[in-house]
Amino acid sequence: MGKKLSGWLICLALVFTMVMPGVAMASEGNSVELKFKLGSTNATLNGQRISIAKPYTEKGATMVPLSLITKAFQVEFSFENNKKITITSGEHTIQFVIGSTNATVDGRTVQTGAAPKLVGGVVMVPMRVVTDALGANVKVEADRTIVITANLDASAGSGAIGGIDSDAGKTMIGDSYYMWSMRYPTGLVKQFQSEADDYVSFTDEKGTYLLAVSVTKVDDPMTDEDLLKQLTNAALSENGLVVDKKTVKSGATPYAQVISKGEDGVFSAIRGYFANDTYYELYYSDGLAKNYKDLAKHNDLLNSFRPAYDKGNGKLKDLSTVVGGMRKAVNSDYGVTVTVPASWSLYPEDLIFGNDDGSAQLTFDISSAASGLKVDAWAGQMDQYFKDVFVPDAWNLLTTEPIKVDGQEGVLKKYQYTTGEDTYVQSEIFLISGSYKYLIQYDYDSKNTSADSLFGALVKGIKLNTKELSSNFGFLEDTRAYVDRSLTSVKSSKKNGYSLTIPNYWMRIESEYGGDPGKMQYQLPGGSFEVSVNPTDRTLSEEVEAYKYVYEQQRILYKNYTVTSTESTTLAGQPAYKIVLDGKDAHHEQYVIVKNGKVYSLLSTIMKANRTDVNEKAIQSVFQSLKWSN
Repeated sequence: MGKKLSGWLICLALVFTMVMPGVAMASEGNSVELKFKLGSTNATLNGQRISIAKPYTEKGATMVPLSLITKAFQVEFSFENNKKITITSGEHTIQFVIGSTNATVDGRTVQTGAAPKLVGGVVMVPMRVVTDALGANVKVEADRTIVITANLDASAGSGAIGGIDSDAGKTMIGDSYYMWSMRYPTGLVKQFQSEADDYVSFTDEKGTYLLAVSVTKVDDPMTDEDLLKQLTNAALSENGLVVDKKTVKSGATPYAQVISKGEDGVFSAIRGYFANDTYYELYYSDGLAKNYKDLAKHNDLLNSFRPAYDKGNGKLKDLSTVVGGMRKAVNSDYGVTVTVPASWSLYPEDLIFGNDDGSAQLTFDISSAASGLKVDAWAGQMDQYFKDVFVPDAWNLLTTEPIKVDGQEGVLKKYQYTTGEDTYVQSEIFLISGSYKYLIQYDYDSKNTSADSLFGALVKGIKLNTKELSSNFGFLEDTRAYVDRSLTSVKSSKKNGYSLTIPNYWMRIESEYGGDPGKMQYQLPGGSFEVSVNPTDRTLSEEVEAYKYVYEQQRILYKNYTVTSTESTTLAGQPAYKIVLDGKDAHHEQYVIVKNGKVYSLLSTIMKANRTDVNEKAIQSVFQSLKWSN
């Protein structure tokens, strides 16, 4: 999420300016009454008159300003990429897309009749979709006044959209997990919050400024010079002109600050703090500032920031989504919700979740299920995969048992395998629902003693919205399916005059070499294969001696492998030299050929735990498939 004011400034202004600040919200009884007429800019909310953009009808749908909905119902919303609108209220979630007549209500796809759109700079949405989802009553009076009434229960949204008025008694905001807090002025509006809560941005109801807090855990303490360098780089990364910088030692919280002028003329102040083994960055852009000194008028707000959180302060609103050390992450496209440790890194768009050191990871692979496929048969393919990929003493099946995930019956297979010094546990959950299948994989290092006990909590926290999945996707290819190992394709380099027959299950590693590279690289289970071609004026013997010298120096320096055999041979009818190297955990074979002023190196690497008959046969067949085209 970028921190730039221009661009989003316009969009947020479009959303908010038509509802005046300071409107009375729901009463003590949590009831709300909203009245308006089509074509009128006047409305009343709980008896108070407000100005709005004119509601209208289109294709039978009553279109109202989005800001009116958020204000009246005390709901929260996000506006992603100026296109996707998500409204949340308690357990209800409504999603619109600008220009689309498909909306999603609590995972169900509904037709809106008319599409949300920008009208005169205001986001207009179909009213009935929202009122139905939130259980509001709608009636039309004799004078054609539309009256919406609702009782907002305790699970309704926090009301951050309504500013401080919708959080009665709250005068501060912060995050109890990341340990920060600051003043919460009337009119401050939450604009965006990341899945991991490590970035949150705010604006005012007119969208004239951006206030953002970002949090990054760091390994080493940061000095004043480190902070200033970090802030300067942040300003320059947005093509900003640094106009002032300083460090402030006085006051409750020391900080460093850089003020920059963007290429769009917007002035921004960026402050950096180091505390709690964490780097905090406070960002403020003012679209109305004419000079960098104008930002000083916001110092009362900026100076209220503290890298601390007082849990006993009842006036402090907590933005953290962490509950019991766990947080939720959602991929709405695939209909997947997970609850994982708060310290984990979240990549919900890729359906990958794990801790930073890689010792535990939860992933999802979702694909179309072949007609008639049974989950037991599908799960059994994983056994064959391990037999093909790991030598017998490098893996074992720990358990096969039924498992239930979010009410879906599936199969759990749990394996243990080694790559040499390290041993891992891999739990695979196989589910088939409708026309799709879910492969849920949980991997962890066996030395991570807490990972095994976490498995049950992870499974319990998985929610699968199969209706949303089928609504958003047609056919999904299974990139993890067990494939016929005998299928191959010929890959050639016209530029360097050779071809190889490569197994289809090997994965090409793309690089900077282009579409007809001198270097081919493939990844295979437990290893790799690469061909490199370079110009040379040396003989084969000279090239081989050069390789041997390099390998000997690496053996001395890194003690990672030793040349175990060398021999003169032929390959594809050409004189060649074969070098075999062995390390503690890996086996390497290399053929070196000099032909037409070029040196060709064909190199295979395979972990010893993965040096199975299947892998070895595949590697040797690729070596022997070499052919020349010139």
